[in-house]
Amino acid sequence: MGHAVTDIPAHLLFLAANHRFLLLVAAIGAFALPKTLRVFVWLFAFLNIFFGTYVSSFVIDTVGATGRAQVTSTYGTSTFYNNHNVVGYNVQIKTADGSIVETSFEDDDFNEYPGSNTFVTPGPGDKFNVRYLPSFPRDFVIITNDDSPWARGLACSSLQQSVSEAERKYEFGDRAPAYRSPYVDAIEAAIAGGCYDGNADILQTYRNKTEAVKSGRE
Repeated sequence: MGHAVTDIPAHLLFLAANHRFLLLVAAIGAFALPKTLRVFVWLFAFLNIFFGTYVSSFVIDTVGATGRAQVTSTYGTSTFYNNHNVVGYNVQIKTADGSIVETSFEDDDFNEYPGSNTFVTPGPGDKFNVRYLPSFPRDFVIITNDDSPWARGLACSSLQQSVSEAERKYEFGDRAPAYRSPYVDAIEAAIAGGCYDGNADILQTYRNKTEAVKSGRE
C-alpha cells in the first residue's frame, strides 16, 4: 500500500507523457465534458506535450527505487519523429530485490534524468542505472549523471569534446594566452572526471600537456 500511494499518480503521469499526442487528440475531442472540466483537460493535454516527459521523469526519480539495467537489442518502429526514424530498445532491469524485468523504450520517450537538449541513448550492451516505480517497474527513467559505466562514458564524451574544441581554438589562435587558460581548464576537467579509464599513461599524458601549455612550451 505504501508504494501505491505515490506510484499510482506517478504511473498516470508516466502514461500521459508516453502517450502525449494520443492524449491531446482525445482531449480535443472531449466536447461532451462540462466546460470547466473540458478546459482543464485541454490545458493538461497541451502542457503535457511540452512538459510531460520532464515532470514524469522528475517524479519517478524522486519517488522511485534504484535499479541496474542494460540494453539487450534494438528494433525498428513505424514512427517518424524530429526528422528521424524512431528506434526502440529492449531493456532488462534488475530491481532492488534482484528480480529481472524485461521492458522497452523508444528514443522519442526522452526518458532520461536529468535531461538535456540532446538525448543520447544507451546502445546494446551498455550498463546504466535507472529509477523505477516499485509497483510499476516498467515505468523507469535512465539516470545520466551517476557513476554507472554508461553515464560516466557520457560525461567523459562531453568533457573530451570540450578538450578537443579548446585545443583547436588554442592552435588556430596561434597559442595566444587568451586561449591557454580555457585549454588547461578543459584538460583538468577531463582529469577530474576520471576520463582516462584508469590508464596511468593517459593520465600522465594529460598532465604533461597541461604543464606544457601553462609554461608556453606548446
